[in-house]
Amino acid sequence: MQANRGWHCSAVDRATPSSHRHPAEQRRLLEQIQRRGRPACVIETVVVEIVPFEDVSAEFAAGEGEASLESWRRAHWAYIGRECARLGREPTPTMPVVCERFKVVYRGIP
Repeated sequence: MQANRGWHCSAVDRATPSSHRHPAEQRRLLEQIQRRGRPACVIETVVVEIVPFEDVSAEFAAGEGEASLESWRRAHWAYIGRECARLGREPTPTMPVVCERFKVVYRGIP
């Protein structure tokens, strides 16, 4: 799982994933690259949701490896706050967060 800032996606003119897209569009494959140019893994996006920061679930936070929702919020608030400052924005509890759930479909050789 991973979270991204919805404002950041818009600010850098990237296509912001949408939960309203057709499921086939959400099931894209993404190759993660190692330093030597070999695939480290290939992931498949399963679900993408855009939710207010304050509505990110404990389940999602746990999926990102956080011990608690509170620790996820502290870490991401600090990170998102720095990104917002670069964009001239203030973080708010209602700011959009892109929450992506994915599965690993291929693990490369280490």
